[in-house]
Amino acid sequence: MEDNKDVVGATETAQVEAETTEKTPVDTQKTDAPKEKTFSRNEVNRMLNAEREKLKAELKQTYEAEKTEAEKLAKLDATERLNYELEQEKKKTAELTNTINMMTLKDTAISYATEKKLPVGYIEDWDFAKETAETIKEKVDKLVQLRSKDLEDYLKDKLKQTPPKAVDDKSKKNDPYLMGFDNYMQSMKKRK
Repeated sequence: MEDNKDVVGATETAQVEAETTEKTPVDTQKTDAPKEKTFSRNEVNRMLNAEREKLKAELKQTYEAEKTEAEKLAKLDATERLNYELEQEKKKTAELTNTINMMTLKDTAISYATEKKLPVGYIEDWDFAKETAETIKEKVDKLVQLRSKDLEDYLKDKLKQTPPKAVDDKSKKNDPYLMGFDNYMQSMKKRK
């Protein structure tokens, strides 16, 4: 019986706390913290299962590719297998050589552009796998010419001055202040 009282007592205190929580208004405007999205256990399980399925599909695809490769190699005799492996290694070597050449060409292009005082941002998005040293040199030279022309045009536009205004001599003769000054100067010359 005492165990039941503890359970009933715990239930009653939980109900009282729930009632007090319901009665006290929560001011949502005072809290500036953004609410974080919470997920239920089912939502989390669905997301995890989706990721697992995606990973399974990728692994299955890799497994199938390796399996067909192994079956292909099993059907070949020793000399054909060696020739096949040699071709595969040649392909890998060619890919690595192309990558090294591309990186070297990019470094050369960057140094040439820097030498020509062209910002590197102009050439960093180029596909260096499709370029040669000659084409890169031509492109950098063309960019340098275009950039200098653009800068000259920009500076000419910004440094333009308005032409001086033509002075009308008629208004000078009609100005009473200037007429008085001219009269004063003439009278000073006469006194001398």
